[in-house]
Amino acid sequence: MIPQLIIALTLVAEAGGIDDPEAMSRVLTVIGNRAEYSNKGTSTYETLAVECLRPNQFSCWNDPKLIERAKKHPKLGLALAMLKYPGSRNKQVGKARHYLSHKLYFSKKCPKWAKTGRITYDEGPKGHVFLEGVK
Repeated sequence: MIPQLIIALTLVAEAGGIDDPEAMSRVLTVIGNRAEYSNKGTSTYETLAVECLRPNQFSCWNDPKLIERAKKHPKLGLALAMLKYPGSRNKQVGKARHYLSHKLYFSKKCPKWAKTGRITYDEGPKGHVFLEGVK
């Protein structure tokens, strides 16, 4: 699978169902932040795809059914178009390298790692909470 498709499928599977048009942009920023951190500042389609497929990072790749649905999702074309400018960043997210659902973050089941970071942006009850400085 080509790197651009891996990235686009990740965007759609992780944020395609959120009504906010910036949701996929925020996830793309997190992927880029992780790639730059892992590769000491280098961010290419290949390094972004590696981050998407890194074990236990993006839950959509743990469920083949989610990826199959993403391949047919109406926002897949938009996600691919976003990749024309892979270095662009969503300023709301900043340097966040982690996110999880708003619902999970504000529940008793919130993972301990999430509470070690600082919230950079909260999409609200139907979206994600983005975090930087997670230990």
